[in-house]
Formats: sequence, structure tokens, C-alpha cells
Amino acid sequence: MRRTSILSQYSYCFTALGITVLVVVSFGFGMISEVRHVLWIETMGTIASVPPWLWITATTSVLITTVIWYRIAVGAIHYSLRRNSLVREITNWLSPLSEELIPPDILHTAHWHIIEDSKRYAFTWGILRQNIGISRGLWEALDSAGRRAVMYHESAHASARDPLQQTILQTLSLSFGPLGMTQLYNRYLVRREILADVRALDANGGNDVPLITALLTAVQSEPGLETQVGLTGAFEARVEFISTGRIPTWWDTALRLRFVPTLLAVSLTIGQGVLIWCH
Repeated sequence: MRRTSILSQYSYCFTALGITVLVVVSFGFGMISEVRHVLWIETMGTIASVPPWLWITATTSVLITTVIWYRIAVGAIHYSLRRNSLVREITNWLSPLSEELIPPDILHTAHWHIIEDSKRYAFTWGILRQNIGISRGLWEALDSAGRRAVMYHESAHASARDPLQQTILQTLSLSFGPLGMTQLYNRYLVRREILADVRALDANGGNDVPLITALLTAVQSEPGLETQVGLTGAFEARVEFISTGRIPTWWDTALRLRFVPTLLAVSLTIGQGVLIWCH
């Protein structure tokens, strides 16, 4: 049975948080060093005057730092409203899934529900209280092996705390899209599905027919509430994984190159802050 490490499961989330901390700290340090230098010159009275370039850089740093925190707040609020809207929409459609139908080893990974909807989909939601919902249309369209594949696939999302990871990554994507977070988030959406497919394949002894059947059954229906994001890209990558058995690397040359401008901006900001601080 193939296992995925904690680092592999949370790699995108750790990377996004690390880059965010680096950006916030670097611009915060630049702002503090510049404002500190302006105040120091002001205390000199007539002995020295603040050069225009320092006023400009200090003001720019304050504005950029303010914008960073504003975008983080707006991104968090936007995503929270979207999630709350989703929960309100499906609350009246939920009915409990019988425990007798759930494999014992994944029974307690989340609260299991049937969604009374003829469309075919399944998804996991909830940050503190994990929930797994399978639509009535998908459940009735699958045999026992297909249902088993779906349940293990969704339980993998719950075990990896994917709702929490998606909350963090989508918030940062909305806040820092130009810094490469959007590309990181899109890669995460694809890789998380493949890692969940690994669990579904293992649950059926490596037999890929139930997983392929469930995947095609869901794709042929109208996209569900939570499966609309990156459906085509994830589908193609999942088919390739099922065909080859190879899990794509989480970090490649294209993604590294996307973050080069971000790292250069951070380096220049830190360097500028150090020069002004030591001036």
C-alpha cells in the first residue's frame, strides 16, 4: 500500500505560508527601517533634512504593507462568505449515511452524509468539523466497489485536512495572486485529487476499474457544488496517474521560475531595509 508523507500532503500549504510570512516580514522590516530613519532625521532638527527619496520609499512601504494586510483580510472574508453560502445551500439536502455502509477504518474520519440531489458528485467540507457528502445521484449510479472508491477518496481529503488547506491556499491566492500563489493553488487542486486517488486504488487492492467508473460517472454529470474548480485539469492529470501510476512532483521548474520575481522583490526589499537601518 502506497503512503504519502505529512510533508507531501501539506507541501503546498507550507510553501504558501512560508512565502507569505517572508513577504509580510520583508516589507514590514523595510517599512520599519525607513520610518525609523525618517523619525531619526526629524529629531536632528535643522542639522539634517529628510531627503525626498526617503519620504517616497517610506510612504511606499507603508502603503504596500497596508495593502498586503488589506488583501489578506478581504481574501479571508470573501472565502468565508462563499463557504457559508455553500453550507446554507446544502443543509436542507443532507441525510445521514448509514454507518453499516461505511468501512470501519474510515468511519470516524468525518461525518458522512447523503446529499439529496440527482446530480453526481461528492466532496468534503468543514474546517473544524469535517463532513463528507455523496450525492444521491452518484451513490445510486455506482456498484459497491465504486462506492468504496468514492468513500476512500473523500476520506483521504478529510484525513489530509483538505478543507483547511483549501481555505488557506484560496485566501492567499485571492490576496497574492500576482506573487505566484494562484499557480501554487491550482497545482494543489490537481495534486490533492491524485493523492486521494492513491487511497481509493489501495482500498480496492490496486484495481482501477471502480475508481475509473466513479470518475467517469461524476464527470458525465453536471459539475457539483464543490467540484467545479479545476475540473478539466484535475481529470486529465488523474487519468494520466491511473494509466502510468506516477504521482507528479509537487515542485517543478515552471513553478520555481514563477516565484523568481517574488524572491527578487523580497531580497531587494530586505537589502534596502538593511542599508537604511545601518545608515
